[in-house]
Order: sequence, then C-alpha cells, then structure tokens
Amino acid sequence: MIARTEFAEIMSQVASWPVEDRVVLARKILESVGETPRRRPGGHTADEVIRLLNISEPTPNDQECRQILEEELLRKYCK
Repeated sequence: MIARTEFAEIMSQVASWPVEDRVVLARKILESVGETPRRRPGGHTADEVIRLLNISEPTPNDQECRQILEEELLRKYCK
C-alpha cells in the first residue's frame, strides 16, 4: 500500500496539471484496475468458482438429498 506522504506528494504534483491531463491520468488508472484481476489470497475468482461448480451430473431431488443425508448420518454415527 502506498504511504500517505507519497500519496500526498503525488496529489500535489498532479493538482498543478491541466484538467485534460488529470482526466487522462484518471482514465489510465481506472483502465489498469479493470485489467488486474482482484483476488483475495487463497481465494478463487468468480469464473474459477463457476468452473468448479460446473458438473455434468443432474442435481439430486429432495428424496435423493434425504437419502444422502441419512446415509451420511448412519456412516458418521454407526461406525
């Protein structure tokens, strides 16, 4: 992260620029943000999550979900 003093120095320099140049700089900064994928450390992007969740099998219905839950509970508590 940029230090407050460095940020203030940059802002004071840019403040003296003509408006058109400041607008161009602002656009360039916004464009660079759009090009950089934002990611939390250890996390996945939305596209990665969608790809991970893209399964070829149909989702189970309510009865199948109850059956899966029952089997898992039996496996967990009746070893």
